[in-house]
Amino acid sequence: MKNLTKGILLGTLTAGVAAATAYYRSLSPMQKEAVQDRFLDQLAASKVKMDQLKNDTTDHFNILMSELRYAQENDEGWQILLADFKQEYINLSNQAKNQYTYWQQALAEQVDAHLDIDVPGTMDQIQSNYSEIKNQAAKVFTEAKSNLVADHQNSKNEVDKKIDEAQAEFDIVLDAQQADVKAALGLAEDDINEIK
Repeated sequence: MKNLTKGILLGTLTAGVAAATAYYRSLSPMQKEAVQDRFLDQLAASKVKMDQLKNDTTDHFNILMSELRYAQENDEGWQILLADFKQEYINLSNQAKNQYTYWQQALAEQVDAHLDIDVPGTMDQIQSNYSEIKNQAAKVFTEAKSNLVADHQNSKNEVDKKIDEAQAEFDIVLDAQQADVKAALGLAEDDINEIK
Protein backbone atom coordinates (compact mmCIF):
# COMPACT_ATOMS: atom_id res chain seq x y z
CA MET A 1 0.00 0.00 0.00
CA LYS A 2 1.37 3.39 -0.96
CA ASN A 3 2.22 6.08 1.57
CA LEU A 4 -0.20 8.91 2.24
CA THR A 5 -1.21 11.32 4.95
CA LYS A 6 -4.25 11.03 7.08
CA GLY A 7 -5.82 14.02 5.39
CA ILE A 8 -5.76 12.21 2.08
CA LEU A 9 -7.34 9.03 3.37
CA LEU A 10 -10.77 10.55 3.72
CA GLY A 11 -10.35 12.86 0.77
CA THR A 12 -10.03 9.91 -1.56
CA LEU A 13 -13.36 8.65 -0.28
CA THR A 14 -15.22 11.95 -0.60
CA ALA A 15 -13.60 14.12 -3.24
CA GLY A 16 -11.50 11.78 -5.33
CA VAL A 17 -7.75 11.30 -5.33
CA ALA A 18 -6.92 14.35 -7.44
CA ALA A 19 -8.99 16.76 -5.36
CA ALA A 20 -7.75 15.31 -2.08
CA THR A 21 -4.16 15.51 -3.25
CA ALA A 22 -4.56 19.13 -4.31
CA TYR A 23 -6.20 20.06 -1.03
CA TYR A 24 -3.56 18.38 1.11
CA ARG A 25 -0.78 20.12 -0.78
CA SER A 26 -2.48 23.45 -0.08
CA LEU A 27 -2.22 22.98 3.68
CA SER A 28 0.47 24.74 5.65
CA PRO A 29 3.09 22.55 7.37
CA MET A 30 1.40 23.31 10.70
CA GLN A 31 -2.00 22.23 9.37
CA LYS A 32 -0.53 19.04 7.94
CA GLU A 33 1.09 18.27 11.27
CA ALA A 34 -2.20 18.86 13.08
CA VAL A 35 -3.96 16.38 10.79
CA GLN A 36 -1.21 13.83 11.29
CA ASP A 37 -1.09 14.23 15.08
CA ARG A 38 -4.84 13.86 15.42
CA PHE A 39 -4.80 10.74 13.29
CA LEU A 40 -2.02 9.13 15.31
CA ASP A 41 -3.80 9.97 18.56
CA GLN A 42 -6.97 8.34 17.24
CA LEU A 43 -5.08 5.22 16.16
CA ALA A 44 -3.49 4.92 19.60
CA ALA A 45 -6.84 5.32 21.38
CA SER A 46 -8.46 2.76 19.10
CA LYS A 47 -5.69 0.25 19.74
CA VAL A 48 -6.20 0.51 23.51
CA LYS A 49 -9.91 -0.26 23.06
CA MET A 50 -9.29 -3.16 20.68
CA ASP A 51 -6.63 -4.67 22.95
CA GLN A 52 -8.97 -4.48 25.93
CA LEU A 53 -11.79 -6.12 23.97
CA LYS A 54 -9.47 -8.92 22.87
CA ASN A 55 -8.17 -9.47 26.40
CA ASP A 56 -11.67 -9.53 27.89
CA THR A 57 -12.81 -12.01 25.25
CA THR A 58 -9.79 -14.26 25.84
CA ASP A 59 -10.38 -14.19 29.60
CA HIS A 60 -13.99 -15.27 29.12
CA PHE A 61 -12.94 -17.96 26.66
CA ASN A 62 -10.61 -19.39 29.31
CA ILE A 63 -13.49 -19.46 31.80
CA LEU A 64 -15.71 -21.31 29.32
CA MET A 65 -12.95 -23.84 28.62
CA SER A 66 -12.39 -24.41 32.35
CA GLU A 67 -16.06 -25.19 32.75
CA LEU A 68 -15.89 -27.69 29.88
CA ARG A 69 -12.72 -29.22 31.28
CA TYR A 70 -14.54 -30.08 34.50
CA ALA A 71 -17.43 -31.59 32.56
CA GLN A 72 -15.26 -34.63 31.78
CA GLU A 73 -12.33 -34.09 34.13
CA ASN A 74 -11.46 -37.81 34.32
CA ASP A 75 -11.36 -38.30 30.54
CA GLU A 76 -7.81 -37.79 29.26
CA GLY A 77 -8.93 -37.77 25.63
CA TRP A 78 -11.42 -35.00 26.37
CA GLN A 79 -8.71 -32.94 28.07
CA ILE A 80 -6.39 -33.35 25.09
CA LEU A 81 -9.11 -32.26 22.67
CA LEU A 82 -9.82 -29.19 24.78
CA ALA A 83 -6.12 -28.33 24.97
CA ASP A 84 -5.80 -28.65 21.19
CA PHE A 85 -8.85 -26.46 20.65
CA LYS A 86 -7.54 -23.86 23.08
CA GLN A 87 -4.23 -23.71 21.21
CA GLU A 88 -6.02 -23.29 17.89
CA TYR A 89 -8.07 -20.48 19.43
CA ILE A 90 -4.90 -18.78 20.65
CA ASN A 91 -3.38 -19.09 17.18
CA LEU A 92 -6.46 -17.54 15.57
CA SER A 93 -6.58 -14.78 18.17
CA ASN A 94 -2.92 -13.95 17.54
CA GLN A 95 -3.52 -14.01 13.80
CA ALA A 96 -6.33 -11.50 14.20
CA LYS A 97 -4.20 -9.32 16.48
CA ASN A 98 -1.32 -9.40 13.99
CA GLN A 99 -3.67 -8.43 11.18
CA TYR A 100 -5.00 -5.50 13.18
CA THR A 101 -1.47 -4.42 14.15
CA TYR A 102 -0.37 -4.60 10.52
CA TRP A 103 -3.08 -2.22 9.36
CA GLN A 104 -2.54 0.09 12.33
CA GLN A 105 1.18 0.33 11.59
CA ALA A 106 0.63 0.73 7.86
CA LEU A 107 -1.73 3.65 8.39
CA ALA A 108 0.51 5.23 11.01
CA GLU A 109 3.53 5.06 8.69
CA GLN A 110 1.55 6.60 5.87
CA VAL A 111 1.03 9.88 7.68
CA ASP A 112 4.66 10.76 6.94
CA ALA A 113 4.24 11.00 3.17
CA HIS A 114 1.54 11.46 0.56
CA LEU A 115 0.96 9.37 -2.53
CA ASP A 116 -2.24 8.33 -4.27
CA ILE A 117 -4.05 5.37 -2.75
CA ASP A 118 -6.63 2.94 -4.01
CA VAL A 119 -9.09 3.27 -1.12
CA PRO A 120 -11.72 0.85 -2.53
CA GLY A 121 -8.95 -1.66 -3.13
CA THR A 122 -7.66 -1.20 0.40
CA MET A 123 -11.16 -1.68 1.80
CA ASP A 124 -11.49 -4.88 -0.21
CA GLN A 125 -8.15 -6.15 1.10
CA ILE A 126 -9.15 -5.48 4.70
CA GLN A 127 -12.47 -7.28 4.13
CA SER A 128 -10.69 -10.22 2.52
CA ASN A 129 -8.14 -10.54 5.33
CA TYR A 130 -10.76 -10.62 8.05
CA SER A 131 -13.13 -12.88 6.11
CA GLU A 132 -10.33 -15.40 5.78
CA ILE A 133 -9.69 -15.42 9.53
CA LYS A 134 -13.41 -15.68 10.27
CA ASN A 135 -13.78 -18.64 7.90
CA GLN A 136 -10.81 -20.38 9.50
CA ALA A 137 -12.31 -19.78 12.93
CA ALA A 138 -15.69 -21.16 11.89
CA LYS A 139 -14.03 -24.44 10.86
CA VAL A 140 -12.07 -24.64 14.11
CA PHE A 141 -15.15 -24.09 16.27
CA THR A 142 -17.25 -26.54 14.27
CA GLU A 143 -14.59 -29.25 14.43
CA ALA A 144 -14.13 -28.71 18.16
CA LYS A 145 -17.83 -29.28 18.81
CA SER A 146 -17.85 -32.39 16.66
CA ASN A 147 -14.72 -33.86 18.26
CA LEU A 148 -15.77 -33.17 21.83
CA VAL A 149 -19.20 -34.77 21.55
CA ALA A 150 -18.13 -37.75 19.45
CA ASP A 151 -17.80 -39.94 22.55
CA HIS A 152 -19.81 -37.75 24.92
CA GLN A 153 -23.25 -37.13 23.49
CA ASN A 154 -24.48 -36.45 27.01
CA SER A 155 -22.35 -33.29 27.01
CA LYS A 156 -23.51 -32.06 23.61
CA ASN A 157 -25.78 -29.28 24.87
CA GLU A 158 -23.12 -27.86 27.17
CA VAL A 159 -20.41 -28.12 24.51
CA ASP A 160 -22.57 -26.48 21.85
CA LYS A 161 -23.62 -23.68 24.18
CA LYS A 162 -20.14 -22.76 25.40
CA ILE A 163 -18.36 -23.08 22.07
CA ASP A 164 -21.10 -21.15 20.27
CA GLU A 165 -20.73 -18.43 22.88
CA ALA A 166 -16.96 -18.37 22.43
CA GLN A 167 -17.34 -18.19 18.64
CA ALA A 168 -19.84 -15.34 18.83
CA GLU A 169 -17.49 -13.34 21.04
CA PHE A 170 -14.51 -14.09 18.79
CA ASP A 171 -16.49 -12.84 15.79
CA ILE A 172 -17.31 -9.65 17.69
CA VAL A 173 -13.59 -8.99 18.14
CA LEU A 174 -12.92 -9.61 14.44
CA ASP A 175 -15.78 -7.34 13.38
CA ALA A 176 -14.67 -4.60 15.77
CA GLN A 177 -11.08 -4.73 14.54
CA GLN A 178 -12.18 -4.66 10.92
CA ALA A 179 -14.57 -1.76 11.50
CA ASP A 180 -11.88 0.17 13.36
CA VAL A 181 -9.35 -0.20 10.56
CA LYS A 182 -11.89 0.73 7.91
CA ALA A 183 -12.94 3.75 9.94
CA ALA A 184 -9.34 4.92 9.98
CA LEU A 185 -9.45 5.19 6.20
CA GLY A 186 -12.27 7.69 6.48
CA LEU A 187 -11.28 9.31 9.72
CA ALA A 188 -9.97 12.61 8.41
CA GLU A 189 -13.14 14.35 7.26
CA ASP A 190 -13.90 16.15 10.53
CA ASP A 191 -10.23 16.96 11.09
CA ILE A 192 -9.86 18.52 7.65
CA ASN A 193 -13.08 20.52 8.02
CA GLU A 194 -11.86 21.92 11.33
CA ILE A 195 -8.62 23.28 9.90
CA LYS A 196 -10.05 24.72 6.68
